[in-house]
Amino acid sequence: MLDFKVKVFYSAATSLSFTRAAHDNLISQPAVSKAIRQLEQQLGHSLFERTGSKLVLTPAGILFKEHVEKAIVEEKQLLFDLGMLTNQHKGSFTLGASTTISQYIIPKILLQFSNNYPQLEVKLLSGNTSDIEQAALGKSIDLGIVEGLSHRSGLRYVPFREDRLRVVCHRSNPLYSRGSISLELLKAQPLILRENGSGTLEVIEHSLRDCGLRISDLNVKLYLGSTESIKNALEAGTCIAILSEETIKSEVREGSFKMLQLAEVEFPRTLNFILPHGASAGIAESFIQFALLKQ
Repeated sequence: MLDFKVKVFYSAATSLSFTRAAHDNLISQPAVSKAIRQLEQQLGHSLFERTGSKLVLTPAGILFKEHVEKAIVEEKQLLFDLGMLTNQHKGSFTLGASTTISQYIIPKILLQFSNNYPQLEVKLLSGNTSDIEQAALGKSIDLGIVEGLSHRSGLRYVPFREDRLRVVCHRSNPLYSRGSISLELLKAQPLILRENGSGTLEVIEHSLRDCGLRISDLNVKLYLGSTESIKNALEAGTCIAILSEETIKSEVREGSFKMLQLAEVEFPRTLNFILPHGASAGIAESFIQFALLKQ
């Protein structure tokens, strides 16, 4: 198990803040400073230095942080493997999921997984696709699930399930009485899209390129940071949006939203699990197999 001083160092190294490290470890800031000094004495190297008001890692601090990250992964794997001996998964598992997936797709599966392994501490972190990819590369999560098309080097992508984006409007929108929409009409309609960095926007951009179009060819009124905020904005009746089918099932069933057929363009996408190349299977692999069975 990691020494407490090492845990304090890692909190400070990831946040670059002794105040944050004190909060994360439930100790005072002087206690953080003391722990870091003792660790530096043991290692014979300074780990942090001040540059103006900023705290930065020294070369030794950067090297030590990299080794601590590997030790954290190994500790999680050890607890998991020990649990396998008695059929009891122990330790912690942190899943990162892009916004649409974390809100609409994965919570039920994650709860079922947690119920199967009650001694395993399970956490879910949410962000856009870019955020989750970065978290996976930084090993602050054990596994990610994202919705974009591009693949970052250093990450392994494992297909999870298929999804499709659809043009949608609220029942107060005059387009609601139509069953379809043409590409020319789509270009003229006030449109709400997800923000830069989201997998949803990346898929839309890719599909439009196949038709010789760009986002700038559309009449985009707003870029919003979540599907829920877009759905709320649609209630004004003046805009349309392009959203995942998964996110609007209940509204379509109730009749408050309608999906408009668009023959000229389709927006298919694959949701993927992501983890760093070379990462040990363990808990992440167990969850992947569990989720594939439960979808």
